[in-house]
Amino acid sequence: MKKGLYLKDEVAANLISSDLEYAKEIIAKTTGIDEKYIQDLRILSPRVTNNINVKNRYVDALYTTDESYYNIEINYTTYPGMNTKNISYICHLIINQTKKGKLDNKLKGITQININNFDYYNKGELYYISSIMEEKNHIKREENIKIIDISLPILEEKDYNEISNKEKEIYRLFYVFITNNKNKIKEFYEGDELMEKVVKKLDELTEDFYEGFYYDKEKLDDITHYNIGHKEGYEEGSLQKQIAIIKNMLDNNYNDDEIIKITNITQEELDAIKKEKDA
Repeated sequence: MKKGLYLKDEVAANLISSDLEYAKEIIAKTTGIDEKYIQDLRILSPRVTNNINVKNRYVDALYTTDESYYNIEINYTTYPGMNTKNISYICHLIINQTKKGKLDNKLKGITQININNFDYYNKGELYYISSIMEEKNHIKREENIKIIDISLPILEEKDYNEISNKEKEIYRLFYVFITNNKNKIKEFYEGDELMEKVVKKLDELTEDFYEGFYYDKEKLDDITHYNIGHKEGYEEGSLQKQIAIIKNMLDNNYNDDEIIKITNITQEELDAIKKEKDA
């Protein structure tokens, strides 16, 4: 299976969080909600909690309306702890709403949208919708909490002219994620006012902030042995193998944020590995 995500995580997150109309389109088309219900959408701090002792408190793009939270996450690869990290964001958003001594207060809805460079359930679907549900009777326990997983590699394999209207909308929103050919991107979005603006923003990010905003996907796959195709390699590996992988990433000029996000280690652990490497 091809790998769908070319954009670096921080660039993709910046692209989404810097354009409110683009975020509205992503939320509306992935959830099926009418855009009139998210006209008051506004971006929040990238933190789901102000507690500095909590790990994984930074999100990629967190939005709210008067009725709901929408958290959009970019996941290049799967790794131990990834699911826990994403679920923890939902837990934080619940906890932050629960007032001490008032357990009957109505909670805002929470939707987590994961843009994944893998097929989360490995069923060949472009998108999945998960909720808290009783297993036997399939009765939802909580109507207002859901997780949506988008499978970019599936999107990349789709023939645009043979997909459903909903899939076309998903394809339109995320085509910039699955190719690094600027000419194809501009040709595909010609006449699409919203996406032309998104492409322009992508060009600005390139010029102003990043030496390159695309992954060398083959190199990254070689380094991250614990993605879906090589999960068993990570599970059988030792701590020393993980340290070797991180040192390799450092040699290939990955920055701290990229390494922490991909490997799920702490800044302190990374600093220790750097110190050992330079010794």
